[in-house]
Amino acid sequence: MLRVLVVDDEAIVLESVSQVLMSQFKGIQIETARNSREGLIKVEHFRPNIIMTDIKMPGMNGIEFIERIRKVDKVVKIIIVSAHDHFEFAKEAVKYGVEDYVLKPLTKSKLIELISQVSEKVDMEEEKRNKELDNIERYYQSIQLVEANFFNSLLLNRNILKYMPQYREILEIPLERGAVLNIEFDKLASETDAAELSHYNKKLYDCADYLKTHIKYHRPAIVSNPFLNRVFAYVEGEVDRLFWINLVQTIMERFKMRVRIGLGSVKPIDQLRDSYSESLLAMRVSEEAV
Repeated sequence: MLRVLVVDDEAIVLESVSQVLMSQFKGIQIETARNSREGLIKVEHFRPNIIMTDIKMPGMNGIEFIERIRKVDKVVKIIIVSAHDHFEFAKEAVKYGVEDYVLKPLTKSKLIELISQVSEKVDMEEEKRNKELDNIERYYQSIQLVEANFFNSLLLNRNILKYMPQYREILEIPLERGAVLNIEFDKLASETDAAELSHYNKKLYDCADYLKTHIKYHRPAIVSNPFLNRVFAYVEGEVDRLFWINLVQTIMERFKMRVRIGLGSVKPIDQLRDSYSESLLAMRVSEEAV
């Protein structure tokens, strides 16, 4: 939906521009402001696609107004409408990515043509951003599928080496030597009701998202989604036990969930199943958090 903010100290300009745009553009939303300070408030709450502003206004002038806008919004389209043909203002306007600099009086046909052209740009750029977001979402979904396949192969003792070249390429991890970690959260009691179960699952998935982000920030790693009350991780290279002790403490403080981590030893990739078995054994023979 097209949202236009018109900033001008002349009430007749605000009224006439609003009337023309409302009559010509279906579904358009318009806000007006009598000065730059009021305009900045409207920008924050209205989030316009297009801003039409005068240059010469009481207090903060149009260039200062545009400069302030660009600090918080890099994509909004800005059109300067001025009664003065100032070269210095025009040069400054270019620096801030202004779409057009037009002189008053602005005819009805020129106004419609101008907003139509800029509106097309808004639509095209929004469509491009949406496609980019869709591509990013599909990319992360594919990463999650590959990670899930990696752990399914490991847990079910399938031939994980068969697809190792694909794992390396897609996940961008060397996958030469590393350790498997078994991260286990407290189970709920069997008599838990639906509301408690829903709350527990939300906390578990929030915690799993935090684990993925935190672990991958510090180390090349693959981290699974929750399997019941467990999350599995593969970490490339040596394992620093103190790092995992601190992580357990952070999780307990941040999410109020008791967690234990079983560490397998670092193994060559063709012996990764042994590291996984060690991580399970560590959970059975030790009561320590890590």
